[in-house]
Amino acid sequence: MRAMSENKENRSRYVGIRFTEKEWETLSNQMKNYDYLSISRFIRDKVLDKRIKIDRSVVLTDRVFRNQINSLSTIVSRIGVDYNQATKRFNSLVKQKRADGSPVINARAANYYLHQLKTMTQELKQAMDHIIEMVANLELKQTAPQEQINNN
Repeated sequence: MRAMSENKENRSRYVGIRFTEKEWETLSNQMKNYDYLSISRFIRDKVLDKRIKIDRSVVLTDRVFRNQINSLSTIVSRIGVDYNQATKRFNSLVKQKRADGSPVINARAANYYLHQLKTMTQELKQAMDHIIEMVANLELKQTAPQEQINNN
């Protein structure tokens, strides 16, 4: 078994660095987001490309994102079930004929089912647009901290 001093190399080099107020604020916010208490450790991990702790804001955003996606998934699923039922009912009525050969469904009923399908299609499009917007916003939030680091 090795002694602790053999496994750990002592740090003997000192670097002093100055920041503007804006740079310090950015650095402090990043440290908070990544749960770092030591500025030395944070800078060392960033500069030496070591793995850093998970950004809490991204985790929170990810959790909120998953909850919203689950909610939208339920809505999309409901719309899909309703859409399939309306389509099935419409098609079965179109295929049915009376004894005299005329269709069972009249123009008013056909318009009703077509209107239902159109409304559900619009609801589905809105849900999908919302999902696309959420994904785009999540990607922006995840790339923003990296862009701030690159710009500073």
